[in-house]
Amino acid sequence: MVKAVQNLNGSAYGTSKGFSFLELVIVVAIVVILAAIALPQLTRKQRSALETFLPSLNVLVGMVQTNAQITGKLHRIMFDFKNKKVIAEAASDKKTTLGEPVFEPLQSHYLKNFIAWPQQFEMNNFYIKDKDELRGGDTSKVWFYISPDGITQQISLTITDTSTDQNVRYILNPFTAQFKKYGELQTA
Repeated sequence: MVKAVQNLNGSAYGTSKGFSFLELVIVVAIVVILAAIALPQLTRKQRSALETFLPSLNVLVGMVQTNAQITGKLHRIMFDFKNKKVIAEAASDKKTTLGEPVFEPLQSHYLKNFIAWPQQFEMNNFYIKDKDELRGGDTSKVWFYISPDGITQQISLTITDTSTDQNVRYILNPFTAQFKKYGELQTA
């Protein structure tokens, strides 16, 4: 038989019914470290679909602006409302019977030439200068141009996220070719 070794106060090692102070300190330290890692993730505000769409749109428009400046050709950003896509296009050497340039999807080895927007998005307004392109006529596709020197047309978009009833207006800076949030609008 094996006898338990006794310490100075008479209790045997391996037969105590509690935790030592050191064991408790180690467990508390592990819990604190895990909380320090997890807590910021739990308290971080979930980004809305509109907040995640804007950077993607700006990357696409910035890529087209750069390509327009490099190639010296007219480009356009087309909003395809039927397929819920924003497509980057460049003028080809071909012309229509009216002498207008034929646009083809922009070819890029590094980035996609389109982005899709979530199904819950509704485009309420699409102003080019002072005209709302979504009022009257064929509104299945609307586009704006980026000139060979990288300047865009003046654009204002109003988008509603129907899942959250968030209604936001974005304004395109014609020189930087970047959309900025202009403000949230009240929904009726």
